[in-house]
Amino acid sequence: MRVSMEARGVLENKKSRTIKLHLLPTYNSRYFAIIPQTTRIFEISPEIIQGNVNADLTEKISDELHTLQKLGFLCECSPVKNETELEGIRMHIAHACNLRCKYCDVNQGQYSGSGFMPASTARKTVDFLVSKSSSSELKIIFWGGEPLLNFSVITDTINYAKSRYPEIRFSYQIHTNGTLINREMMETLRNNRISMTISLDGYRQLHDKNRVDPHDNGTWDKISDNIQLLNRHNITTNISCIITEQTNIEPASIYKQLKDHFPFVKNISVKYEKSYINSTSGELTQNLIELDKTTEEYVSGTGRIKTPKSIVSMLVSRMLKGYADDISCPHGSKWVSVLPNGNIYLCHHSAMGNNPEFLAGNIETLFNSTKLNNIINGTSSKCRDCFALNLCNNRGCHLSRVIRKEPLAWQCDLTFAQINEILEYLSSNTFEEVLGKFISKTDLETLLSATLLRQRLHYIKPLAVRGCNKCGGNKDQFAQIEFAGTNSTIKI
Repeated sequence: MRVSMEARGVLENKKSRTIKLHLLPTYNSRYFAIIPQTTRIFEISPEIIQGNVNADLTEKISDELHTLQKLGFLCECSPVKNETELEGIRMHIAHACNLRCKYCDVNQGQYSGSGFMPASTARKTVDFLVSKSSSSELKIIFWGGEPLLNFSVITDTINYAKSRYPEIRFSYQIHTNGTLINREMMETLRNNRISMTISLDGYRQLHDKNRVDPHDNGTWDKISDNIQLLNRHNITTNISCIITEQTNIEPASIYKQLKDHFPFVKNISVKYEKSYINSTSGELTQNLIELDKTTEEYVSGTGRIKTPKSIVSMLVSRMLKGYADDISCPHGSKWVSVLPNGNIYLCHHSAMGNNPEFLAGNIETLFNSTKLNNIINGTSSKCRDCFALNLCNNRGCHLSRVIRKEPLAWQCDLTFAQINEILEYLSSNTFEEVLGKFISKTDLETLLSATLLRQRLHYIKPLAVRGCNKCGGNKDQFAQIEFAGTNSTIKI
């Protein structure tokens, strides 16, 4: 990724260390730079970029840097997860399925072992989740195969969680193919506020190409009727849609069609089937960017970036809030998956392959959290040196990173395209306009302090509204600042 303007400046002190700012592409004659491997972006004045710096200006910039340092904005924190603190668990309640989807990872739904999770294992899984968390709110996702084939154990698990841990508020989600939903389930789903995520791969003709029953019959009509049933009983419903090589169509088009047909559905996720994206680039990046835009338009109703729902706007929200947290996949640190036999895996994808490299023990015996920490904190050599490391959602797949060692080209392209989207948005709006869309108007203290700080600064303005929430920005040590590029050099 090339930048359009590059410069370098250094402020020195006897206790100095160096922070490098990577200059980003320029939009609307506004200049932005990022501390590499973080989400901390700054707007840089044209005087610095263009080299119009004299002794008086050097002193003013130095004062601003001291202010930013004291407030914790000059932070190089790289998120490292050292222990497992679970927020939720994915219970593979049934390794069996009533469909024969043609792109299924597991022999078109015909599992060779494990079967159904017994109630005793499900209860111990709840105990495990509670033991690995200090939170008063926890999440359980019932997964398969097809989890509704083991609905009695789902019900037993929920009743056990409520009676055994009344002080904890559990939320539940069932990820299902949607064909087995019936009226008898409605009371349980509604009373326990269970949300449903339904696999529906687009409109009828697309869906029925892949998601078929054992007799090769399409399933769209049945699933559509059941989604309407859930809506009539006020059950929160989401749709998960997979695009394959056989159903190749622009994801934004599928999203629009599903949202128009099921306007009451809370969330619609459109993703590419993994073997397809592994062999495809070309239009893929642009398709995903357009999907991001479409998602935002439907969510906000007006203006593309309004609420933090799309990937791009979620990144902007994180930048504003000053988080040093990792934006990669939460599996392995905040989530794990448990198979019907009690085996604990990094995630549901690694569990499907029964890959011993990602096996972290068993509910009945030992949980090896060190093994998971080593996996999730690992980074490929290509990613390690990339300035966008912690703006990259794609590097977040620990499974992909371990197996392939390096990211795919389309993943890097998508990250840079998303960054350009962010810069274009930031450069087209004032700081106050951005704040108004992403920071709650009830958080008056944050809004006021962020606005006042920006008014004090003229040459280096942070996008974040607060300093680092982890290290405090290394306040005890003054930093040298480099605006690092490749061609020109400007010494401040």
